[in-house]
Amino acid sequence: MRALFGTNSDDFAQAQLDALFKTLSTGLGRPPTEAEMNSAIALVAGVEPQNEVEGALATQMAVVHAVSLRLAGRLMSTDPLHADFASAGNIAAKFFRAFGRQVEALVRLRRPTAQLIRVERLNINEGANAIVGTVTTRKGVAS
Repeated sequence: MRALFGTNSDDFAQAQLDALFKTLSTGLGRPPTEAEMNSAIALVAGVEPQNEVEGALATQMAVVHAVSLRLAGRLMSTDPLHADFASAGNIAAKFFRAFGRQVEALVRLRRPTAQLIRVERLNINEGANAIVGTVTTRKGVAS
């Protein structure tokens, strides 16, 4: 179970599993079904967390995904003329956007960092030599 959440800590892995169980339970006291838990666990496994931060993010992604689908399902069974239809749609849309932002955050976490140095102003005195254009380096050596 530790590998599922990208950790070496049994406590962290158990806490994430408990969080999935609690958050996927309905407010009516109904625990999540086996299929709902397996689906959430499959999503976490699909993320393949490499550390606890990614494990926590994967857990959040699984919860947000499940809640957004639950909200969308309720929305589709609601009369569009009902007073709460628009607000329910807005809430569902926020959850769908949140999932997209979580995916973007995961991509940013995994992207290798790159440093960009941009010179905004350069003074060249008379008789000096200068290169005008883009300069790229390879392994710390100017080319």
